[in-house]
Amino acid sequence: MWYGPGLASRLTTGQMTQGKTQPDGGEAAGDAAGAPVRGASTHAADGNGVSAAATPMVEGSLSRARDGEDRHAESHDEPGQIEAELRHSREQYEHLVASIDGIVWEADATTLRFKFVSAQAERLLGYPPSRWIDEPNFWRDHIHPDDCAWVAAFCQRSTQERRNHDFEYRMIAIDGRSVWLRDIVTVVEQDGAPLLLRGIMIDVSDRKQRDEDLRAAEDRFRRFIENLNDVVYALDRDGNFLYCSPAIEQVSSYTATEVLGRPFAEFVYPEDLPGLASVFERNLKGESAQVEYRVLDKDGELRWVHASIRPTIENDEVVGVTGVFSEITARKRTLEALYESEARYRELVEMSPNSIVVHRDGRIVFANGAALKLVGANDPSDLLGRGLLELVHESSRPLAIERIRSMKEEGKPAGRVEETFLRLDGTAVEVEVMASPIIFHGQPSIQVIIDDVTERKRIREEVQRLNEELEQRVHDRTSELVAVNRELEAFSYSVSHDLRAPLRIIEGFAKMFLEEYGATLDEQGRSYLDRIHATSSRMDRLIHDLLAFSRMSRASMTVGKVDLSAVARVVVEELERERPVRDASFMIEDDLVVDGDEPLLRIVIENLIGNAWKYTSRRPSAFIEFGAGMEDGERVYYVRDDGVGFDMQFVGKLFRPFQRLHAIGDFEGTGIGLATVQRIIERHGGRVWAESEPNEGTTFRFTLWPKRKVGRAGKAAR
Repeated sequence: MWYGPGLASRLTTGQMTQGKTQPDGGEAAGDAAGAPVRGASTHAADGNGVSAAATPMVEGSLSRARDGEDRHAESHDEPGQIEAELRHSREQYEHLVASIDGIVWEADATTLRFKFVSAQAERLLGYPPSRWIDEPNFWRDHIHPDDCAWVAAFCQRSTQERRNHDFEYRMIAIDGRSVWLRDIVTVVEQDGAPLLLRGIMIDVSDRKQRDEDLRAAEDRFRRFIENLNDVVYALDRDGNFLYCSPAIEQVSSYTATEVLGRPFAEFVYPEDLPGLASVFERNLKGESAQVEYRVLDKDGELRWVHASIRPTIENDEVVGVTGVFSEITARKRTLEALYESEARYRELVEMSPNSIVVHRDGRIVFANGAALKLVGANDPSDLLGRGLLELVHESSRPLAIERIRSMKEEGKPAGRVEETFLRLDGTAVEVEVMASPIIFHGQPSIQVIIDDVTERKRIREEVQRLNEELEQRVHDRTSELVAVNRELEAFSYSVSHDLRAPLRIIEGFAKMFLEEYGATLDEQGRSYLDRIHATSSRMDRLIHDLLAFSRMSRASMTVGKVDLSAVARVVVEELERERPVRDASFMIEDDLVVDGDEPLLRIVIENLIGNAWKYTSRRPSAFIEFGAGMEDGERVYYVRDDGVGFDMQFVGKLFRPFQRLHAIGDFEGTGIGLATVQRIIERHGGRVWAESEPNEGTTFRFTLWPKRKVGRAGKAAR
């Protein structure tokens, strides 16, 4: 419902008592209800507003509605007639309120709580009238925060002074928009005190926006003029300055204030004054002009300026001139230097071994001797004036046209490309072309440098042919290598099965003979059999390690995340199970996660920690550490022990197959393990090296993937 509950009750049931306020919130009817608006009628500037006179019109309708209610209360003999009159009054009121393009409202003068709000409230701001009426502080709560304080104070002060008021402020619509409202308020008095406030809120957002846009445009225009490097000025018909922008100080050292009211002629170089005076006379006759002339600055120095001058016309009459001029002293000097430079350019270009052509608007305006020779011309006149595209083969013309367009639009050089040109006799020549925009004789032009690449192209084709032959050879060699690898695979199979089988037989029979007939042999006989058995076992392990080493280069890799810390702990647990009586402690850094092939990296960790375990076996209490650190911006992993160590002069043998730094009798092994480690690390793009001192222990270090930082250092754990 678009009207307040109290008013609805009064209009429908007539339950009003003159001079009293009903419990339902309706106000008492009396002379104040129809009090006229004080002051003149007002109207919104944008033409969309509602006249302030609408307020008393609405109040008159309210009064007529209440008069009908009073007559209904006094005349119970004609209920039908009274009800009809009441409905008619209410319909008139509703029609009047609905026709007003604004929010008609009524509020308590003390609490500012709305008693009535028209349906336009929901159209303009989105809030239904019921919210305006039901929420005690609705109006204050929805005024824009920047306006709330002064609006409330202004309204309260005007009401206390019993003064009708007309003001503008913003309210926040239901969708968050700020809506500018013009609020025309009438103070309704009773017994000399404010009783009610009645008003109309009109949406003036469009006018406010237009005003703001106009102010912004004026401010932009003013800033634009004042910030221009060019000087904007206005003269009266006598040639005296009426206005001059601040940029005059940059050109002449005079401030704008110093030139106002003075004749323009005072600042013009005397030799240029007659010509400029003639231009001024033409301006006063309605002509526009552009002119270059010299002025004298405050220090007497000459400055060149370029001016655009137009007549100032008011009421169809020329009242002066308006102009804009910019200093061109530097440009003038540049042009003079350019003319000198062009002379030197021509001299250098003529001597250049490269073919150089300059064209303007598609026509050749210059060609050096090398260019004449390239196209088979005998004299510059054979080329000058010709269209450049006449020298370009039809297969290359689309590219040439696009490059010319790009240089004209962007003003940037076009890089080197290969094109096909035509000599004057029609034969084709392969060329490499580079072009760039230049100023030639003061006009925008394009310079083209042309190199004959016929011989270069022949060489390139020959190189391409040789590369193709090389690729074929590589393919053939690859096929041969594949065949060799197959043979190696067959050999490995033979070694694995055919060679190792006799060794196992020898080892097995030697063991059986020792077990069954060992008691009948003397000490030397048993020693022979022990040596046969041990040597066979070592040979079997050697063959096993050799096969594993050969497979390292051929095995495929599956790269993924590998937790080296977890792998190291598994290796340590296996070693401790094999030799539980050893006194050894381990330090393994947590969370050493890398990218790599897990089975291959496990072999690396097994070999390095296994070596540390082996070469610390003579220590009563051994210590082995696995960790990582940063060296020269690279992640380096290490296995450190306090074992027997070795002399660094033999470090070159360390990673060679079958090379050992200790006797077999001292420490077992085949000499393949570290060579396998090196091959795996290299397949992971890394490197491995060792540092050691005799009886001081050994540290093996390795990297994975060059300069790649993976994993993270964590807490150490035993």
